[in-house]
Amino acid sequence: MLPQVGRYRILSQLGKGAMGVVFLADDPLLSRQVAIKTIDLAIEDATRREFLRGRLLRDARAAASLSHPNIVGIYDVVMEGDCACVVMEYIAGEDLAAYLSRNPVADPQFTVHVIRAMAAALDYTHARGIVHRDIKPANVMLDAASIPKITDFGIARITDGATTTMTGTVMGTIEYMAPEQIKGEQADGRADQFALGVVAYRMLTGSTLYGNQSMATLAYKIVNEPPAPVHARNSGLPAAVDPVLAKALAKAPDDRYRNCTEFADALAGSIADVNREAPTLAMAAPPPQRKRGSRTAVVAIALAGAAGAVAAMVVWKPWLPPAKPAASAVAVSKPAAEPAPPTGLKQGPALQIAPPLAKAPMAKSSAEKPPAEEPHAAKPPEKKTPVELPSKAAAEAKAGPVEHADDVAPDAAAPPAGTPRPAVEALNRGRELVKQEQFAEAIQAFTKAADIRPNWAPGYVSRAGAYQRLEQFAAAIRDYSRAIRLNPKLFNAYLGRAQCYVHQQQDDPAFDDFNQAISLRPDAPLALAGRAGIYLRRKAYKEALADFNETIRRSPDLANAYRGRANARRALGNERGARADEEKYKELSAKKGEKGG
Repeated sequence: MLPQVGRYRILSQLGKGAMGVVFLADDPLLSRQVAIKTIDLAIEDATRREFLRGRLLRDARAAASLSHPNIVGIYDVVMEGDCACVVMEYIAGEDLAAYLSRNPVADPQFTVHVIRAMAAALDYTHARGIVHRDIKPANVMLDAASIPKITDFGIARITDGATTTMTGTVMGTIEYMAPEQIKGEQADGRADQFALGVVAYRMLTGSTLYGNQSMATLAYKIVNEPPAPVHARNSGLPAAVDPVLAKALAKAPDDRYRNCTEFADALAGSIADVNREAPTLAMAAPPPQRKRGSRTAVVAIALAGAAGAVAAMVVWKPWLPPAKPAASAVAVSKPAAEPAPPTGLKQGPALQIAPPLAKAPMAKSSAEKPPAEEPHAAKPPEKKTPVELPSKAAAEAKAGPVEHADDVAPDAAAPPAGTPRPAVEALNRGRELVKQEQFAEAIQAFTKAADIRPNWAPGYVSRAGAYQRLEQFAAAIRDYSRAIRLNPKLFNAYLGRAQCYVHQQQDDPAFDDFNQAISLRPDAPLALAGRAGIYLRRKAYKEALADFNETIRRSPDLANAYRGRANARRALGNERGARADEEKYKELSAKKGEKGG
């Protein structure tokens, strides 16, 4: 057993799976227990090894951006030689598969409870462009209060990004796969809905759709044959359950429900009066000591005649004419070329990596003569939140808090005519939660506002700001981008997105966004300071000095502006001015500390 992974001290082994081991560990920095899933990347095939590494990092980004009460959180990724370690929330409980092994046919009301919670979590992820692709009982944890939490977004994919699936393979677990996944077609949230329907079918009947069959037979039946009606396998259920499950399990995605919640609601309605006196999970046999294995199953289906479960195999396509090679031949698919995985993962409480972005060309340095060394006479300071400015070392780059939605551009500050009152109330509730620094709860309120009024930019700006405070920068960038598409005049959206890019050390898009923010508000010190920091790292010291001078002129109490200007002055040979700025920085920082800020 490993004694330590990064800063995490291993306490015990929770389980073991095909691709690695899951450990219980202690996070000494944050004084909490975490679960660490290890994934062995010591594979001789270098192409496949890099494919798995790249897929892990991409999917970790996707999972780390999620914040939902029914989703197991991802905190960190640590690379230890040929082993990748995903650090996640520890759930003291058991998975749904373990529960069903003791209770093969679940209580209908408990089934509805589980399906409703999973549906809410899946609709949340689908709205953010993330498809789980491996929904099954083993990937659903039940905590001590019987709250379901979906885990193992190990083969998730951001649907509008580049695919990480190897050519010729299908990701998932065969018994719960949607037909389109088996056929290798594009899979969206409706594939997860199909899998959710199989989970409901399993809980209500004690069996998967077709029982124990070979992988080849299962693939054929899932694509071509309807399963037995639920009522036929459990006569204690009303016949009304059959059409509900049949719709969720339709072969064509367009024939299923519009979303998972609609399916869950229909299921609840169909069995509303069934077995109300039946015991719930809390009254059933107590779960054993939690043992959680590494449960990511990467399954593909071999050509007819292939046998045995493996981590990845070529997909058998029974709906196609026989291939020319003999039936005993097994095609071998080569992985698609993958871009090199991003570097710079940092150990910490949250995964702070953004999706790869195309670099935008940096604007040319201003040819104007920089202002004189001494700042202009100070004007009264604007009421702005202090921001940590980048110093001359890229490693010291820090973006400060974003100006939140209460300071958005006037054309977006007031709700447009016809905005539903619940949307406004949810937005205001979220803003209050932000003031109380309850950012996770604020995100849920802003999400409600965005769901009610999808084309209302303030909902996305506000949620992005909350994500940014939680250092979930990829999620914040997506919401800021959505807000900008809805309203290209939003100063805060450009400023916030730029700050997120700075945290990700993506200076080119950050520079463009700071320039956009300055074009909307030329007197904004936070935008000027941000651009100055990028100039500093680009060694454009005169331009950096000009921006820092203007920042200090407009906001003379912004301590970190003096630290940044000290670096610019020193680079330009003004050591005396640099020392004066450093003293001013210390003075203002001390005052800030005395005030508790």
